Amino acid sequence: MSTELAIRRAIDDEHVRLLSIFYYVLGALNALWAFFPLIYVFFGLFFVAIFPTVPHNKDAAPMAFFGLFFIVIGLFGFVVCVAFAALKIYAGYCLAQRKNRVFCYVVAALSCLYMPFGTILGVFTFLVLARPNVAAQFHRAAAELVE
Repeated sequence: MSTELAIRRAIDDEHVRLLSIFYYVLGALNALWAFFPLIYVFFGLFFVAIFPTVPHNKDAAPMAFFGLFFIVIGLFGFVVCVAFAALKIYAGYCLAQRKNRVFCYVVAALSCLYMPFGTILGVFTFLVLARPNVAAQFHRAAAELVE
């Protein structure tokens, strides 16, 4: 019976290790995708720099306003993407260290928003973290931190 338990523990350790690696990879991909909203920032800067010199109708909003709108939208998208990337990278670290199980659940739920890879990773994270042996590993790690 102990051999079977050792095999089960080794499988659980390997699955958690793989999840950790996948969170690092998906976090890096999200960080890469974070640069795409910066295109809006560059367009906005272009509008702000070019359109004040163009004559416009007095009743219409100046084109520089649209440039500022683009800048705000682009920066917001960039910040949100970088924040999600940081959360996923930290979740990978937490999985590797077997700590913050609830945080890993939250990041797994947020990862489900990124189809298809984030959804697959989130579902597998729920399945692996729900195992009693994995939950016990997280509880042991938390108990060691308290001592």
